[in-house]
Amino acid sequence: MMSGRILIAAAVPAERILLRATLASHAYDVLLASSAKAVLDHTRGNPPDVILLSETLDGGCGIDLCRTLRANPDTSRLPLILRVHAGERGGRLRALAAGADAVMDADTAPSIVAARIRSLMRRVASGAELDEVVRTPGLADQIDLVPHTGRVALIIPAGTTDMRWQIGLQTRVRGPVRVYSDGTALTELWLGDPPDAVVVVENPAVPEMALRLVSELRCRSATMRSAILLVQSEPGWDRAVMALDVGVDDLIETGFDPEEVALRVRHALARKAYEDRCRAALRDGARLAVTDPLTGLANRRFAMDRLRQIAERSRTGAGAFAVLALDLDRFKSINDTYGHPAGDAVLATVARRMEGALRQGDLLARMGGEEFMAVIFGCELDQATGAADRLREAVSGTPVPLPDGTEITVTISIGVAISGQSATERPDPVALIAQADRALYAAKADGRNQVTVSSHAA
Repeated sequence: MMSGRILIAAAVPAERILLRATLASHAYDVLLASSAKAVLDHTRGNPPDVILLSETLDGGCGIDLCRTLRANPDTSRLPLILRVHAGERGGRLRALAAGADAVMDADTAPSIVAARIRSLMRRVASGAELDEVVRTPGLADQIDLVPHTGRVALIIPAGTTDMRWQIGLQTRVRGPVRVYSDGTALTELWLGDPPDAVVVVENPAVPEMALRLVSELRCRSATMRSAILLVQSEPGWDRAVMALDVGVDDLIETGFDPEEVALRVRHALARKAYEDRCRAALRDGARLAVTDPLTGLANRRFAMDRLRQIAERSRTGAGAFAVLALDLDRFKSINDTYGHPAGDAVLATVARRMEGALRQGDLLARMGGEEFMAVIFGCELDQATGAADRLREAVSGTPVPLPDGTEITVTISIGVAISGQSATERPDPVALIAQADRALYAAKADGRNQVTVSSHAA
């Protein structure tokens, strides 16, 4: 089974063959193209995971094609590596400005090419979940266009007094740039807000120190999601490969050029901001999936899953728990008399009052319509009925205001079922809900605004 699809695009056949040979031992599904049109054809339908693009293509330019791919929403996030003529600073800058994820000289060592591919493939794998957000209606709407801003930490060799590095970045990056010494950075980074990007400048006297820093930054909670860029003091293929494999997001092998480093930092900041928005949308989506949108309480799905977990824990000695079935009295008449918006307002107000009457950690969920369920942890029968009475009084004790200013009295009926208090009992969540429901029906029959205990708990 192939581990990924790599598209190699170059006008010169020998270049394509050499690059394919470089990746032959990595079990990639390698595709070849010589022209911009062929690359665009490959990106339709089932696009490659990474495109390794040379500056020279048949009938076109790799940098122009990069701009075209970035301008198309369907290919705007395809990982792109652009190979430019060796030693040509202008080509690197143009490639970065066009949106390339990585830029390499055409004579870059094969081991570094492979390491660049591995680095981007890890990004593809870790970003697969985030890509689902972009394709999900509702969640995708929460992801705004992302500016190239953020907090930047610049880690320089100890004893360095040249401030041109900081000034060169600060004037080109929107956001604060703070300088740290490589000897104290790991301690000082924890004193302020986590950086969005970290630029590590290699110390020529001890270049391996930068690798240790990157490894520490990548595994610590404050910086594990920061974009990390390493600036080599002088090229070194072994250090470059190791840096890419331990987790740098970008590698600058040509020293500290403020303009080039700033372009790379801005690209990294934009990508991180996009990923942060995707993760936030995922968290919001996960929360919404288990939350009732009207009341903000847990929904039925979450409540049932949580109840099964509670029952399982009780089998291992976590103690008894109570299930309360709650139902608003004569709720249909509220809707019929005052309208459904008033009914929604009643449900939201009642939910807030009941939530405030429970202990932190107890569960309250809306099961549907005017039906609720509460689960009271670590309690005996008298504690369960006491909690039920507090819920009932919280609802009925104060009139509920409606949107038009009218105030009405709302009451609730509650049925209580409690799990056995023996550590060897195997409580059945479905049976407990059924018991609580039967007790609820008895409370309704007994005049409503009542708490009734299941006969199994008596």
